[in-house]
Amino acid sequence: MAVSFSNSWNDLIAEVSTLEEFQNSEIKIVDPRAVRYPGPDYPGDPDDLVEDGYDWQTDTHLDPVIDGAVYSGRARIIPIRAGVFSGGNVQANATVERAVRVQIPQHAGPEYIRKGLTVQIVSAPQNPSLEGRWGSVSDDFQGAASASRTFTMFMDIDGGASDG
Repeated sequence: MAVSFSNSWNDLIAEVSTLEEFQNSEIKIVDPRAVRYPGPDYPGDPDDLVEDGYDWQTDTHLDPVIDGAVYSGRARIIPIRAGVFSGGNVQANATVERAVRVQIPQHAGPEYIRKGLTVQIVSAPQNPSLEGRWGSVSDDFQGAASASRTFTMFMDIDGGASDG
């Protein structure tokens, strides 16, 4: 039997690597620049939305009207071995930041997952200690032929989970 090369190798790998059993967590990628909060005169009018969610008069943080999510869905979360990454944070790592590789389905998410976007781990059934934790995207650089969307984020592994 001859081998068929009708699909590219990355499509063949994607058929397996993007299965839910491998991408078994759920994340939300948020663009902080797109988050909007109700302004002081907000009656439901989009023109009255503001970027800052802190109300100095009541000393409270407001819930966003627009949460800035650019992707919500499944993902694979893989810590990168500490000895492999040797950026400046390795020299003085007071908050114990770790590089984490995140993979989402091949054609999911925005075209460019830029540095500075934040990622919340919404659910991780096989490791509930990850749920509610946040990371910050450091890059989405990958090869021209990929089986899944892959990007790197940094997480403060000393920090606990938060719900917002």
